[in-house]
Amino acid sequence: MVFVLSAVAQTVTTAQFKGIAHVGGATRDISIRFSCAMDGAKINNLAIQLELPEVTNIMPTFDFDAFEGPTGMGGRHRLVASAGTAHAQMDFAATGSYGNDRSPVTTFTFSAAMTPDARTKANLQKLRAIVGTLSGGAGHLAYTISNPSYGGPSLEATVDLSDGGAAKLKSAMSDCIRP
Repeated sequence: MVFVLSAVAQTVTTAQFKGIAHVGGATRDISIRFSCAMDGAKINNLAIQLELPEVTNIMPTFDFDAFEGPTGMGGRHRLVASAGTAHAQMDFAATGSYGNDRSPVTTFTFSAAMTPDARTKANLQKLRAIVGTLSGGAGHLAYTISNPSYGGPSLEATVDLSDGGAAKLKSAMSDCIRP
């Protein structure tokens, strides 16, 4: 039996921004990356990643292991975006991994990809609204991740975008945010 698989080139664009995260008394520089994967003229997925370096010292405070791997259940994630008078918010679940994307194993990356399938379609629309809001001009993104350990502190990350950063995001994500 012979199987023929046709490979369709997928176009992926990304935009990455630097910010700050606080967990308990610890502060870390972070990166937030948005990516838009297109399959021809259709959205394959719109994704967000938060990369947190040097987690070893904050592991006793925040339960990263609960997010680890494709079956990680972790805690609730919340994004709140604002730019001018526009605001958007969403809650979602995400997994994560240590040493993702060739990062050192002391780096933990939270990731979530929203697709147009029935299971995540509503979240895709909400993430599109987040990206659309941030693309509208200088703005602010707050990313909160609840600690799955009862009573433990949440991870609070923030990114401020200049007008130039908003334009960069709009250009990179234009296929995923257009109606």
